[in-house]
Amino acid sequence: MTRGARLKLAALAALACVIAFTTAPGPTTAHGDHGPGTIAVDVRVWQRVDDPLELHVSARPEGARWDAFGTVPLHLDDQCAAGGYRYDDVPLPGARLRVWQDVSDPSIVYVGSVPAGGDCDLAHAVRVPVDDGFSRGGTYSYGNTTVDLLHLVQAVTVSPGGNEVPRLAALTVAFAFTPAETDGAALVAIDPPTEGAFAWLDSRTLLFQPDYPGWQRGQQYRVVIDAAVAQLVADHVHTFAAEGRLQVASVIPGDGDAEVPATAQVLVQFNRSVAALTVLQEGTGPPVLQFDPPLEGKGEWLNTSLYRFVPAALEPSTTYTVRSPAGLTSATDGVLDADYMWSFTTVWPAVTNIEPHEGAVFVEPDTEVRVTFSQPMDRASVEEGAVLRARGGDAVPVTFAWSEDSAAVTFTPEAALELSTAYEVVVPAGLSGANGGATRAERSSSFTTVGPPRVERTNPGNGETAASRYGVYITYNNPMDRESFSGRISINGAVVEDDDFRASGRYVSIPDALEYSTEYTVTIAEGVRDRGGRLAPAYEFSFTTRDPEPPRPALSIDGSDFALWPARDVPTLGYHAQVLDEVQFRLYRLSEDEAETLLRRNYIDGWDRERGEWVTFLPESDPLREWTETIPEDRRGEWRSHTTSLTTDGEPLPTGHYFVTAGAEGVSTRKLVLSVVD
Repeated sequence: MTRGARLKLAALAALACVIAFTTAPGPTTAHGDHGPGTIAVDVRVWQRVDDPLELHVSARPEGARWDAFGTVPLHLDDQCAAGGYRYDDVPLPGARLRVWQDVSDPSIVYVGSVPAGGDCDLAHAVRVPVDDGFSRGGTYSYGNTTVDLLHLVQAVTVSPGGNEVPRLAALTVAFAFTPAETDGAALVAIDPPTEGAFAWLDSRTLLFQPDYPGWQRGQQYRVVIDAAVAQLVADHVHTFAAEGRLQVASVIPGDGDAEVPATAQVLVQFNRSVAALTVLQEGTGPPVLQFDPPLEGKGEWLNTSLYRFVPAALEPSTTYTVRSPAGLTSATDGVLDADYMWSFTTVWPAVTNIEPHEGAVFVEPDTEVRVTFSQPMDRASVEEGAVLRARGGDAVPVTFAWSEDSAAVTFTPEAALELSTAYEVVVPAGLSGANGGATRAERSSSFTTVGPPRVERTNPGNGETAASRYGVYITYNNPMDRESFSGRISINGAVVEDDDFRASGRYVSIPDALEYSTEYTVTIAEGVRDRGGRLAPAYEFSFTTRDPEPPRPALSIDGSDFALWPARDVPTLGYHAQVLDEVQFRLYRLSEDEAETLLRRNYIDGWDRERGEWVTFLPESDPLREWTETIPEDRRGEWRSHTTSLTTDGEPLPTGHYFVTAGAEGVSTRKLVLSVVD
């Protein structure tokens, strides 16, 4: 820190209690009538006689005592751009004083406000002739002047502020200087009047503590600092509001909500307690909600701040305006200061369901169409507007049957619908509700009627020459009647018993295995019906099963890729082989790092996500043992189980982690991690 900076801080501390000023900015002027936005400051500049570069400054509010804060040394270490003057600043509460000294003639000194446009703007500065007198010892000469300085900060500050001041918060009034008056009630007026006590925290900080329970909830307060008493140019006004202003925090249904169900309840959440506990206990209290149009129902407080109104019946297609009246409260220190109003609109007529549903298939030709609405409808309007028609065709003549509450209607076609035909039900917008309102959107549903039953496909297919041996499957175009298949399915003339076939929906299956290289004919006789009772034509198809394939070489190690073996037992390995003359085995001892890698990733060969590639594993060490097991000739043709010992001496393996491979010609190598444990 430079010497000048240290002196500036000292000056700020010394001058903190002496300067008062106005609250509106104005131009800097020489001493005279004090305009708004300026503060009048008496300034005394001291200059050492034997060293004219050594300066001190004293300042005071105009007319006050010089000893209010003492004398502050200056160090003029900043130089104007033109080089003619050196200068330094003295920060004052509410302003900043600048002192200039002529480089060529140190006896020429100016004082004034910090210039806005340059470092050496002396247009409104005042020269201080340093020849008014001398210090007692004659060491310093001095000169006096008075200047008006532009204000920079407020002369008084009041806190707290805002709209959520805690009820027991103390009011703090901080003056920029020590006022002559010490009676807080004379300095500060609070409106509305509030019981409490004033106390000085220090010579410039006044506190007001309201009596319990504190500021009134939600009350707006106006605090006025008297200008004449506090030696201000004008009264200082501060406003704030205490916390807890009663407000509606949220409502359900919300303001502007539409399509509100007729069964909806109305809830109002206040930001603080409204109902006293006695109101909750007694179940009575002032009206909380008023409805337009009027609405019958029952209201209750669920707790001291949450109110529920259960309407007897919300009318559909109706806009309700709800008002929570001003003045609502059961507390002693706060009210709802203005009506809170919102509105919502109940559900308009709308289609809630159409049967058959969209995309329905296999619909019977004598089906009925049912349309359900959200509320009672004007029957004539619906019957005139709603239509059942073949897709792209004319309307189908229907008769209408209504539910007792007029909220559902059934269309019954006057004649059976066409088979294998797409139909659509269209309920247009604009259909009138019985209680007003109209449907706002068109709703439609398309469905397809069932067709004449027939076989759609079979597996094996007709004429297939290399069919699978495992089962016969038949698919119809319609859901079928299972019972109608009884005694009507035969294979090569033999009737398939009921227990030997399965029929469900559109599918029939005969799961019994067939013989290799055999021709089969499956016949389904007349009399099979679909779910609607329509007869399907007889059907017959033929196929030949495939020839048996010669067995292929195969090898596997029993169990998973990772196995445990007790240290006390001789380890044996089970494996399966087919069409193999022999199997070669290798036994490795895994290092600790290899074992940890395999056990952590939990696979031997596989896809490595981090590396983005397929990885395989073999130990880096040489095998502990290599041996071959010969498969007996009489056990080679079929898939058979075998065993082999991992040791040659019939002794157990030491504890640790081992790796086993099994391989043979024509098959891939099998791998196993074996952990021998105590």
